[in-house]
Amino acid sequence: MRDPVLLSGGNTETAMDVLAVGDRLLLAGQSRLSELETPFMLVTGYEPGRGALVPPSLARLVVQVSRPLAAASVTSDTVRLKGPDGDVPLTLTVRADPAKLDYAIVATLEEPLQARALYTLEVDGTVTDQRGGALLVPLRTTFHTADSGARAPVIASVSPSTVSTAGGQQVTVLGQELEGVSAATVGGVPASVSRSESGELRLTLPPLPAGPADIRLVDQGGPATFFPAGVLALDSLVGRTVTLGPSHGPVEGKTRVRVSVSGQAIAPGTRVYVGSEPGVDVDVLDLSSLEFSTPRAPGAGLVPVSLVRPGEEGVVVGTFSYDLPIGVTMSLPGFPPKEVSDLKLVGDRLYVGVPTPGASGMEIFDVRLEERPLRLGTLSTLDPVYGLDVDGPLALLANGRSGLAAVDVSHPETPFIVRRVATLGETVATGVRLEGTHAYVTTTDTKLAMGHVQVFDAASPELRLEGTVVLDQDALALDLGPERLYVLTSSVQGAQTDGLSLSIYTRTGLLRGRILVDAASGFFDARVRSRVVVRAKRAYVTAGDKLHVFDLSDEVNPVRMQATDLGVELSGIGWV
Repeated sequence: MRDPVLLSGGNTETAMDVLAVGDRLLLAGQSRLSELETPFMLVTGYEPGRGALVPPSLARLVVQVSRPLAAASVTSDTVRLKGPDGDVPLTLTVRADPAKLDYAIVATLEEPLQARALYTLEVDGTVTDQRGGALLVPLRTTFHTADSGARAPVIASVSPSTVSTAGGQQVTVLGQELEGVSAATVGGVPASVSRSESGELRLTLPPLPAGPADIRLVDQGGPATFFPAGVLALDSLVGRTVTLGPSHGPVEGKTRVRVSVSGQAIAPGTRVYVGSEPGVDVDVLDLSSLEFSTPRAPGAGLVPVSLVRPGEEGVVVGTFSYDLPIGVTMSLPGFPPKEVSDLKLVGDRLYVGVPTPGASGMEIFDVRLEERPLRLGTLSTLDPVYGLDVDGPLALLANGRSGLAAVDVSHPETPFIVRRVATLGETVATGVRLEGTHAYVTTTDTKLAMGHVQVFDAASPELRLEGTVVLDQDALALDLGPERLYVLTSSVQGAQTDGLSLSIYTRTGLLRGRILVDAASGFFDARVRSRVVVRAKRAYVTAGDKLHVFDLSDEVNPVRMQATDLGVELSGIGWV
């Protein structure tokens, strides 16, 4: 813009942005919207544009104004087109569409223009509006004509309008006067031009940056057309890192979830499916994120979340967990600061293992009144209690480096240790399960060796060792099944663990199947609180603040069914 001229000023309204609508100006003024009247008529646009290159066959010229025109003022004396040979004959009409605020002078050419010539369009200030106001600023603009036979291409649509950033994709351009198009750019980058058997114009796209890309077509005679934001280039959804937050919620649905993609891969109109059900109230925020509300689910479980871009197949981008409902929450006296490692509910009595330094041992509670648990008795131990199991008057404790402890709980007010036995070498006892008269104890070697499952005769006074099953990883907890050991395993080095897996072994230690529960490394004291219970080919695993459910129908290839975030660190798990 050269040498701008001030037309009006002096208003005191705050204006962060401005929009001209007819003869009104709308001002965005922070906390308010102001509307100002412009008491004069202005030219708001014209075709061809200043300096444009047009075909000699140009049919008409249009000058848009801000107010309804007085038709009597639009004459050959006030509107002129000058060429190399003087004035060009025009048929002048006035266009008025109040619903669209479209007011214009339309000048139809009565004869073709000369090729390769300069033309000047003039509109005098004596043109008036219907209220008698004159055109405030007269118009004088020029344009050039191209070679004889040139066309003025016009784009009506592009299909598909959403394309890949990778390039190589073809799009079809529909419109008028496209027969002579010889060159094209998309996003400012040259694109190859071809035609289908039916003559449709096709462009082979170059690699593009993500985002909207303008299309420019050039006729072989010189005239060009510009189609802003003709295509939207997007990254592929496949292989992108996608996060869902939150990733879990109630089966009733209505959880508002944000999907964030590492790249610009979300198109306007993208749909969301949770399983086979469509997401509710999908709101595309930008090319990298959207929000939706979850539909109601028939039950708890893990459900795949898919994004479906317009005209494309759906892509699974994550998993949403419909949570298991929480039944009863009990507040145990002294917890915290004490922590729970494992627990066992027998009738109205709750047996709790405590690994907390300085307070380790076992506590027994009466939980007949769930809202007011009553402590019955306490047993203190030197080392942390990581696991426990109870059968009648006998409780067995996985007592860390102290090994396996047998406790008489026939009088819960005064439990006492009747026998203690060390586990293999310098291993740490991490979990215990009773099966008849046999106690199965998991162990971890915090140095280089792997863990074991050791079997003791719980009916013998000396807790006689009956066998040792060597495993390929350290063992943190277990549950028992027919001819199977379901073990939570990891690789432990000192105080660190490398992930957590659910491993399925035969009773002789042959690995049958394994699935990763949590890939993150962590501290041993936190990871050893993970527990597992198996019922009806389902494994329920606590790890951190999540309860995982696995389908063991095919034990060689276990499948994660659900992961419920309970919002607090979990430890023991039992079956009631």
